[in-house]
Amino acid sequence: MVVATVIPTRSLTKKTVEDITSSIPPGLRPDVIRVVKDLPITAWYRIDRTAIAEVDPLEPRSSVQIWRRNKADDTYNRVVKRKPRAKSTASN
Repeated sequence: MVVATVIPTRSLTKKTVEDITSSIPPGLRPDVIRVVKDLPITAWYRIDRTAIAEVDPLEPRSSVQIWRRNKADDTYNRVVKRKPRAKSTASN
């Protein structure tokens, strides 16, 4: 998994993700790319891997974008948060 931030005035599109990863050999490309607002850092100004690991990497939220790699055609698709299903009111 790759964790990244985006400049506030920019957005990340499917084309951008695929252009960025095209320079990486196919076998080494990340399966998941997670875009976050801020990267947590330690007191030593290094990325805090523990804080990143504590967050579910595949749970999309309004502040987090998730891109998953489709290995069959080597493309990336954005994971979209699904609305919860309405509970069935049918009774026996």
